[in-house]
Amino acid sequence: MAPAILPGPALDPVRLRCFPVSLTHRAMARSRKCISLAMPPRSFRLEARRMTTKSVTRFFWRNRHPLGVVAVLAAAGVMALYQFTRQESAHVQLREDFILLERAAHAAEASHLYQHLVQKLPALPLRALIDDLERLAMVPTTNTPPGQSLTEKYHIAVRRELEQRSSRRLPTALKRGRPGGS
Repeated sequence: MAPAILPGPALDPVRLRCFPVSLTHRAMARSRKCISLAMPPRSFRLEARRMTTKSVTRFFWRNRHPLGVVAVLAAAGVMALYQFTRQESAHVQLREDFILLERAAHAAEASHLYQHLVQKLPALPLRALIDDLERLAMVPTTNTPPGQSLTEKYHIAVRRELEQRSSRRLPTALKRGRPGGS
């Protein structure tokens, strides 16, 4: 003899008719299989929420390796951007300290910073060189004889570095300027 099936919430004919598990509430209303447009019972909503959480968890578990690679690449990009901005602001700070020490007549300290700045000139990006050139052009001259001021020397060094870079770029600029050049 077969065991008797007790009616429960899943076997309730009214709920099965109005809220089948395979259809959402709006889809049921559109398909006209549901007579009542009332909200689904609380147990159905909780089950749907559990299914969503389970499917999200399943997605992350199945794709954990590609998502890990994406997370590592994103972290590396953020760290590289942070390092770049930090180095750029360190150069600006070094230049401003150099100008301040030169104006305050601290020759030994200004000379030390001047050496650091001149050594880093070839590695600086073009934008930093242009900023240095513009900033040094705004610095007023002191009463020192021409060619003796460290800020003037640094200004000349920056100008020479820009001229060297532009002379290296001249052949490619000529190619682009010719008709048919790309």
